[in-house]
Amino acid sequence: CFIGSIVCSRENEILQIFPPIPVAVSKSSNSVCKEESDRYMDNLKNFTLWAHEMWDATAKSAAGVLRGNVYQMGHFDQCLTAKAPFPTQYCLAIITASIPKPKDRRDPLSLQFDPYKTVFQRLYKYDDKSQQTRNVIKVGWCVPSSCSTRDLEENLNEYLLNVDNKLQHQNVTYNAKFMEVLCHTKAESQYFDVADICFCFLVILLCTMVIAATIYDYSKLSQSKDKKLLKKPRSSKFIMAFSARKNFL
Repeated sequence: CFIGSIVCSRENEILQIFPPIPVAVSKSSNSVCKEESDRYMDNLKNFTLWAHEMWDATAKSAAGVLRGNVYQMGHFDQCLTAKAPFPTQYCLAIITASIPKPKDRRDPLSLQFDPYKTVFQRLYKYDDKSQQTRNVIKVGWCVPSSCSTRDLEENLNEYLLNVDNKLQHQNVTYNAKFMEVLCHTKAESQYFDVADICFCFLVILLCTMVIAATIYDYSKLSQSKDKKLLKKPRSSKFIMAFSARKNFL
């Protein structure tokens, strides 16, 4: 198979738990998305730098899933700063593998797995909610910003349905989902949303309280030669809790 500038062997591809993500949207009713995706593919084959910056920023395949590494991030900043002739966007694709229930019984709360049993035991959705599930991963995908989440979702699901993967012969199926909140463009990243403003306000408030409490602490300290005789009302104790001197010295 040909993926970008990488030729992957049939043996390597069919053994992967999660199929490698495609380069771009190959089919779409969105003409702009299709045109820019084709342009991206053509330039990738010609080894154009901006195209390879986009492909290099994409998480090609999942690694470390069996140990709980379910976030395959790629490179967010490189995707958004790629010098493509069109705006780019970074999206996290949520890919779920529907794993058949293993025939072998095991303790659903146990963290131990028989290394000689099928890998499906490790991938099957755990009954214990406290354990990290391994059948759902999030993969970073760098694509033209003209492609909507619907375009991406339809294309990726069609790809996952038809991709040659040995696990599909074991009744393993895949489904992809995209959310608007998990897609970002360079223009969007330059603006603060409500959460950003609230976070900045909280940080400024805490810094102000630390500075004020530290000044108050030193002023009270200078008023008494004997610290033990210094009376501290409840309000003073509350203020002192934020004093840098009290916490770090």
